[in-house]
Amino acid sequence: MIHNGISLSQVMPGKQVKIISLAGGRGLHARLISMGLIPGSIIEVVNQGMTGPCVVAQNGCRLAIGRGVAHKIIVSDVL
Repeated sequence: MIHNGISLSQVMPGKQVKIISLAGGRGLHARLISMGLIPGSIIEVVNQGMTGPCVVAQNGCRLAIGRGVAHKIIVSDVL
């Protein structure tokens, strides 16, 4: 499948992005959806270091996402 975006792990802090797809298996999809990270959602990257989790904000909540999971969340710029 060809995606028109980049992985969440490549987004700079302070930037808002839209989730366009989730790569991975059913278990990962279910976990991300239960956290409210679904395709079409707008999130803001709060913290993105070279190591450690990626911290995102959505609807007033902050979520820490492991680097491996962040690689599987495909996002695009908010238009």
